[in-house]
Amino acid sequence: MKPDAKHVNPLESFDASAFANWLRCGFEDLDHEEKRLRAFAPLNYFVGHYGDLTSDLKNIYDVLSGSAQRKLRLGIARAFSDLPPAQRSMPIIRSLLHLAGRVHAPEIFPEVIKQVGNGFFGMPDYSEGRELFALTLDIIAGMSPAHGTGDAVRRLVGSSFFQPAYAPRAFVALCRAEPEKFPMHLKQLRGHFTDLHQKKGTDDAFITARRFVQYVDFLVIGRNLWRLYLCARPDVDALNTDNWLVEAMAVDDRAPLILDKDGDAFVLASRDQEPTPKKWGINLEEDWKVWDHVDDVRRFLNRCLEHNRSKMWEKIDMAKVVKKPIIVNKPPTHRTFVVQQPKVQKLYWQDSPLYPLPQISEARTGMRETSH
Repeated sequence: MKPDAKHVNPLESFDASAFANWLRCGFEDLDHEEKRLRAFAPLNYFVGHYGDLTSDLKNIYDVLSGSAQRKLRLGIARAFSDLPPAQRSMPIIRSLLHLAGRVHAPEIFPEVIKQVGNGFFGMPDYSEGRELFALTLDIIAGMSPAHGTGDAVRRLVGSSFFQPAYAPRAFVALCRAEPEKFPMHLKQLRGHFTDLHQKKGTDDAFITARRFVQYVDFLVIGRNLWRLYLCARPDVDALNTDNWLVEAMAVDDRAPLILDKDGDAFVLASRDQEPTPKKWGINLEEDWKVWDHVDDVRRFLNRCLEHNRSKMWEKIDMAKVVKKPIIVNKPPTHRTFVVQQPKVQKLYWQDSPLYPLPQISEARTGMRETSH
């Protein structure tokens, strides 16, 4: 059941302090059986009885006037500042965070930032404190690109509660808020990404890359890509670089972009625009750049191109396996099976994806047995 304008009229006269008290008392009353039915009076009939609590409060928010909506958002921030920094406050803090996310209330940013160096709402660094921190990061990241999101996320990244697993969501939130500064965001998070990739690998990096290109314009990527720490030198550990982002963005089979060359210039294009994609140049030519660094970037991009072309030729070789079939006779208990003759042997070089599959003999004759 949703309220209408006449139901929420008593709230129109509330200021931020009154909304803070209404919210705090309402959340507290819901935890007391004898007070539960009166929680959030005079709109208690619309809250906490039929559906999700945050959705019920969002329905009330939607019917309020613009002025009252702003005061309610300020009331959420005020409620944060009024709560004592103690574990008993955690349920209300969690409810306020969910509500702030639903009504999109960046007014909470200053109050959250105050907590970063203070044990985070009084929570010590154990599982409950980390859970509350992760929720806060998710809520703030979800408000991007609201004004102040970048500063709030950066402060959270600098907290002792920040974990390497949070790096992808923080990076995407920062890119949504300040897309032109994506090299700076990646530099701030580089150590966390290194730790994450050492533990988990980079198989899921394409997810971060897809969200990155969703929020950062291709022109911005092409203009600023040289600012990343990209390096193909053998004496440099790739996990300490930003190579993973470009590889997940334009080399991985699930990558959202295509890396190519137009003459001597590197270009990017979207896979969604094939077969005639629009291309965006990668800027490596301005005089004021550090040339040693740009040379490393150029070498790395060339290596990415070589990798992509190698995979392309591999696919072409596999596609050519359509010639004369060989019928292999088996005992009556086995079905016959067919393998293709031309170029089969080429499929079994050591780097081929078919190489580890079971073969008929140790000599890898080019025929693979399949049982049915």
